[in-house]
Amino acid sequence: MQARAVESDAENAIARSGLRPAYTPAVMLTRWRLNMSDLPFYDRARAFLLLVALFAIADTRRRERYCAGGCSQSGVTSLMGTVHSSA
Repeated sequence: MQARAVESDAENAIARSGLRPAYTPAVMLTRWRLNMSDLPFYDRARAFLLLVALFAIADTRRRERYCAGGCSQSGVTSLMGTVHSSA
């Protein structure tokens, strides 16, 4: 994964997502089983929230490590600016 998520991020992602650790997607993540496509519909929304939290944690770490001197993310920045300015 480009964001470089690691197994140790799972517990933090569960806490950040606000989901109960007993929910199926959270249990799957703690066992590092990321194929959540076969989940029932009601668990897919939970899985989405959980994966967003996981990637946010990993991306924050990536930016701190690899972009300490500044990163050129002009495409992303301009896209984000467009999204925010249209709101």
